[in-house]
Amino acid sequence: MIASDLFFTPDYPGFASGRILPPRSRLFALEPIALGTPMVEGMISYVIRLANAYSVSPRRLIRREIMKIAPGIEKYGREGLLFQKDARSINGLHQYSKSFSAAIGTLCGLTSARLLTLQSLDDLLPYNAAGLIAVHPRWCPVCYRERLDFHQETYHPLIWSFDLYRVCSRHKCTLLDRCPTCGQFQHVIPNSPIIGFCCHCGTSLAHEASAMCADDHIDLWLAWAIEEIVGALPELTGHTTRACFVTQLNSVVQINFGGNGRRFCNELGLPKNAFRYWVHGNSKPTLAQWLTIAYSLNVGPVEFLKKKFTSDMSAHEVRKLDRKIKPHIRRPPPTKLQHDAVEADLRKQAECGDGLVSVAMIAERHQLGRTYLWRLWPDLYATIRDAYKARLKSLAWEEKCRKERIVREIVDEFIDRGTLPTQGVLTVALSRVRVSYADPVVQRMHRQLLAKWKEEMPIDNRPDGCPST
Repeated sequence: MIASDLFFTPDYPGFASGRILPPRSRLFALEPIALGTPMVEGMISYVIRLANAYSVSPRRLIRREIMKIAPGIEKYGREGLLFQKDARSINGLHQYSKSFSAAIGTLCGLTSARLLTLQSLDDLLPYNAAGLIAVHPRWCPVCYRERLDFHQETYHPLIWSFDLYRVCSRHKCTLLDRCPTCGQFQHVIPNSPIIGFCCHCGTSLAHEASAMCADDHIDLWLAWAIEEIVGALPELTGHTTRACFVTQLNSVVQINFGGNGRRFCNELGLPKNAFRYWVHGNSKPTLAQWLTIAYSLNVGPVEFLKKKFTSDMSAHEVRKLDRKIKPHIRRPPPTKLQHDAVEADLRKQAECGDGLVSVAMIAERHQLGRTYLWRLWPDLYATIRDAYKARLKSLAWEEKCRKERIVREIVDEFIDRGTLPTQGVLTVALSRVRVSYADPVVQRMHRQLLAKWKEEMPIDNRPDGCPST
């Protein structure tokens, strides 16, 4: 081979037409699943699948790549809480979602990264409202099973991230948020890049038909409505704004309620001043309120934003909700093994009686609510509660006595040296022992000691600068 052959450049048709090769991305340009449909995957699912493509932990991928592009992620919380709990906001409207979308768009060259989150609803919904993002990851076990049976890649749809999305509309079964085997909640960002397996015991979260079938028509309607919102995210630009919502709301109230906003709120079960805050204030509706209005008017949430409500239209018949739309999920009851473990833990602490552990700590340890413990074991609940309160009261009394003793010693020392124990002098002295003068106990003790000293000390023997009265 001659040397000139090493510099041979093959012909590329694109060069002649002026086209150039597209820019290369740092990471693999993974294609999002079901983009533009109600079953589009969420940003968290995309990050986990991207980590799986490189056979690395999703947490390592975030630390090594995404945090370098979006360093502001670290300031929102500690790393442990970010992966286990706080990262749920990645799919929502928080700064997390914006940071991750920008980072994935840069690293993978994905122009549609923001469609894997709810950023299209940023101008309509408050980012921290209740009912938007679920606290713990949820899943439909039948959907997982179907994708495994048909050899399809398992992923986590964006709709499962909604707190109000409680049932799978396809299989009519309640979403789960705990592993049926070990009863543990799942981490938002797991250590393993495999979706569909428990983060703690490693068992599969896919099952056949779920025993928890959904028969609540409200939950089924909520599932359909949220799917409509997610499916229309690419087309909602210009409609999902507070101004558009207020315009549509004014039209509806004028046609159906004669312009009476208070009556409108009472009929739909909304806060009585909600209409006034939306129209004349700067408030945004929550997702639950938006869905309540759409359900009552018998229209879809997207249709409510797009439909032309004119004065020549007949009034809509308002549907009455059986119950208020609130964040809620029916969790499966604890197993007998979990029930016995909780009872043993409660009895052990009640017999100990040292008050070191509260009922809230025990409930959090077993991932239950305090109300659940109070209903099943009221006597043990009361015993542990009273012991914990008594210990807190004893600690508070000891701390009060300690501060009073410190103030008394410092004031006596100043008086013995012939120095007036003023507030400024005492504040400096207390700061050396890490006690603040702003504490009411310290201020009260200081006033009492000064008053007692002035009564006992003759005027002639008082230090310079001390008032005579």
